[in-house]
Amino acid sequence: MPCSVENRSKRHLPELESMVNSYYPYAKKRLGFEQDAGIVFLSDPLNARKSLGKTAYYDPSKFEISVYVDKRHPKDIMRSISHELV
Repeated sequence: MPCSVENRSKRHLPELESMVNSYYPYAKKRLGFEQDAGIVFLSDPLNARKSLGKTAYYDPSKFEISVYVDKRHPKDIMRSISHELV
């Protein structure tokens, strides 16, 4: 079952959304969590300029992973999502 993916960035990311929806059921089964998490793509150009800028965070009150997508390779974004799911 695919997860909820909301793109709040200004980027067109259908391939990344597809990767997340393919990966999520595997991660859920492998990690054994029951409560689904929504995933939100965010844009923050100022953050993207920082060498050690924010990459992603999990909000347990909303069961939501927010991931910054500006100037990042899709595999790096997927790595951040994986980290937050754990």
